[in-house]
Amino acid sequence: MSDYSTHDPKGWGGDPSRGAALGRPTIKGEPEGKITVRRSPLDRQGYDRNGTYFGMGAPLFWIADEGGEVDYMDRFADLEDAVKVTAEKYPGAAVTAGEPIKLKCWGASDGPCPYDADADDDYGDQCEDCYAEEIYLEEQEANDD
Repeated sequence: MSDYSTHDPKGWGGDPSRGAALGRPTIKGEPEGKITVRRSPLDRQGYDRNGTYFGMGAPLFWIADEGGEVDYMDRFADLEDAVKVTAEKYPGAAVTAGEPIKLKCWGASDGPCPYDADADDDYGDQCEDCYAEEIYLEEQEANDD
């Protein structure tokens, strides 16, 4: 199967110094092998794990085949709907539900995650350590007021 970072646009016009890319390439060719549908969670500002901007809205999913001929993003109500619609779009292809893509940790307060960790589902878009740090910082700020 393709890797989620394979077609990462790596910033606006391919230059991360110019800001985030808006979306990623859409490749809808003839599938080679199994197609896998995976949820791509977004952080609190609408960015995926690669820092590509998708905005807020319905859940976002990554649809990709094993050979790289199908690789695109789409929004669906849920994973079941995403698999169903994808299977209808590619009759005869094996379409399966995969594990969600891991979101990178947001960090605590205004700083990036010092651990370069993935977000933990129990803490939204943060790892456990950054979540605890952010709660601590919020409590300190409330006590200062």
